[in-house]
Amino acid sequence: MIVERALKDAKSHVIDETLIRVDTVKNMKQYSSEANIFFRNIPNNVTIEQIKTLFSQFGKVISSKLVTSENKSLGYGYVQFESKASVEECIKKANELFIEGSPINVERFVPRSGRENIKNNLYVKGFSKKASIEEITKIIEVLKQI
Repeated sequence: MIVERALKDAKSHVIDETLIRVDTVKNMKQYSSEANIFFRNIPNNVTIEQIKTLFSQFGKVISSKLVTSENKSLGYGYVQFESKASVEECIKKANELFIEGSPINVERFVPRSGRENIKNNLYVKGFSKKASIEEITKIIEVLKQI
């Protein structure tokens, strides 16, 4: 009874401008990583309760996390479902998911060890302030061929 009251009254409570997460302790090892999703393209004002409500239509949500920095959403997070079937249903309907008018990108969660470590971003600096768009475009075209 005390636990249920604490969960109800203290969820998403803010102390000193810091969002406090209150939840029960779960043995996450008992849940499959295949029952986990990664989501992004979330507006900054969306709360974790909205995330739970949105994704609970696909099955029981064991845990959810909206990644933040300095109490501001970074626009992505994770949901651990009870079953892989919930993930499959969520992925099927992913193109229909919107929150606050924004479409949400949903993918299966892939542990770091299973991700390809391909770097396809390139940072180029040192252009003259007088460089034209055409000159910059020529350089980029050369880099594309590498």
